[in-house]
Amino acid sequence: MAEALDPNGSTRVTAAAVNAIVGDPVLAGVLRAQGFDIDSVVKANAQIDSIQEVAAEAIRVFAPLGWAPSGAMSIPDYTEALRVFATDGPEAAEQILLAAWDSEHRLRRPIKQISVLGLPDKQLHDPFRRRSRLLSKAFDHHQAGAYEASIPILLAQIEGFVVDVADGKLFFSRRDGKKADVIDSATIATMDESLQVVRDLYSAGMDYTDSTGGMSRHGALHGRELGYDTRINSVKAFVLLQALVEWAQPRMGAKIAARQSEQEAASAGSDEVDERGRRLDQREFGPTRESLRWLAICQMGVFRNTGHYDVNRLAIVESSFLRKGLPAKHGIEMHVSSDGQAWWAWRRTVSGWCLGIGAVGPDPLAQWFYDAGAPPAAGPDEAPEAWGGAAHALLPNW
Repeated sequence: MAEALDPNGSTRVTAAAVNAIVGDPVLAGVLRAQGFDIDSVVKANAQIDSIQEVAAEAIRVFAPLGWAPSGAMSIPDYTEALRVFATDGPEAAEQILLAAWDSEHRLRRPIKQISVLGLPDKQLHDPFRRRSRLLSKAFDHHQAGAYEASIPILLAQIEGFVVDVADGKLFFSRRDGKKADVIDSATIATMDESLQVVRDLYSAGMDYTDSTGGMSRHGALHGRELGYDTRINSVKAFVLLQALVEWAQPRMGAKIAARQSEQEAASAGSDEVDERGRRLDQREFGPTRESLRWLAICQMGVFRNTGHYDVNRLAIVESSFLRKGLPAKHGIEMHVSSDGQAWWAWRRTVSGWCLGIGAVGPDPLAQWFYDAGAPPAAGPDEAPEAWGGAAHALLPNW
């Protein structure tokens, strides 16, 4: 099921950026004068617009049938399903989507995404890690054709998943005061015509016993719907899970950032360490490590191509540090040995603690790390003990 609509959300951002350029004749003219192929960009953007038109029609047609829209939608498959829908009706069209979605890769994808949700905040992550174990059991049941088992697990875990992300609000609810807000313009899954429509199907009550094959959560879990256990209902539940993962990811990102800010504020100025020797005051540690690691990757590439490290590499890559969370005046200092066979760089964080990285000799993968309250007086080639004593030494704040 290749050619997903917008697997990471970048397509919508790119389209908006291109529209802004094309809509500004002065900017477009300047870019053309600089040699940019604006016409090719415009053509590509037209293709994006065409894809989005197909997606909009697919959402309009298939969301009311229980197919939750998401960035993982396969445009070729949904295009074919729309064609079949027009000629042969909904049942035949749904068979196209069923075949497209019912693969190990597609069904496992949201489970894997949930298994890492909340990281690096271990307290936030733990419930998602545990929940992924149960969702994996649902996948196993689905693969075995035991849909009577996969569907109840999925529906229960979807509700718990949403409750955790939405601070107690529910997905399967029609009551405004209790249901989670799943509408915004940030993702395919959260547009007004998307999750809201699918939620209404699942949240429908069922006060009678029958075997309709319907999708009512109440009917399935309360024993009123006796025909819920079908392959298509199981796949639709996995597809709903995928859409809700896309809804959850930015919200969990905001939670992680807020908790990190609170923890950093509470520990600011502290010289205490935890049971593993890590400093409680971790301000700027993450962006510093990420920026230093990126610099190390770049030096690694240079060494493999030239046989020596580059004294000018910091100036070449430093513009990326801002995106990684460091201030414009990043404060990273870098040194390369006179023979180009060793290099090292370090940065003092806002707390005064210093972190560094480097490499010595012919193996650029053999990285050395620095973790101390004062800047390094020399690199790992001259003062290895100050750098943990060996390449790949496990230092607390790395």
